[in-house]
Amino acid sequence: MFWAYEAGGRFTYRHGGRDHKIPAAVGVHHEALLQILDSPSTFATWAKVDPDVPAVVVDQLLEAYCTHQGLPANPDDATYLVALLSVYGDELEVDLRKVGVDLRTEFQARHWRLLLNAISRLPYATHWRQTMLNDPETAERIVRAQERQKEKPKSGIPIAEFTQDVALLRDAITTLRGVQAAIAAAAGGRPGAIEPYPGPITVLGSVERDVRQRDHEALVARVLPGRGSQPDG
Repeated sequence: MFWAYEAGGRFTYRHGGRDHKIPAAVGVHHEALLQILDSPSTFATWAKVDPDVPAVVVDQLLEAYCTHQGLPANPDDATYLVALLSVYGDELEVDLRKVGVDLRTEFQARHWRLLLNAISRLPYATHWRQTMLNDPETAERIVRAQERQKEKPKSGIPIAEFTQDVALLRDAITTLRGVQAAIAAAAGGRPGAIEPYPGPITVLGSVERDVRQRDHEALVARVLPGRGSQPDG
């Protein structure tokens, strides 16, 4: 419920028996703001926090200020957003408008947490992702990152995009694959197993497989002692 505390405007805190006010982020240039948020010490200098305020309190003060202004609590997230917009700002302006978010308005209002939240939940088919994936350097970094992963990335369609039309199209593709296999078999061929078109991405499938595997191992251990799965080592 971050939005419940994102009041904006000047931030007021109490220390030493009196109120202290910190300027609103909306009046600070975005590049200067990134430097201010970079560390509690730079924030304390800019905000003119009394030197006798303990470091742990300054940390809490910075976090509270970011929440109050609608900024991400992690300064790395703010840096990421500005870097992302510097490269794909034109595309994201169009993509965000389709989901009712005005990039210019929210960026200038310093509602950066909201922008990060909206960008992370954009549909896969977007202008910014199209541009990004057609950039050779970015594509190479993605491929290399996937090669370092022990597990393959999940394939399929996000639940939020699995509409009725998509479901019908998926069923039609799977049916077509079955027809193609039947024709191949009738012609004397040996078609392989029919691979269903990927469905929604969830962890349910992997959890079900894990449960079935554990149930199978437990059954084997009861029926054939010594044949069940053995602990490593």
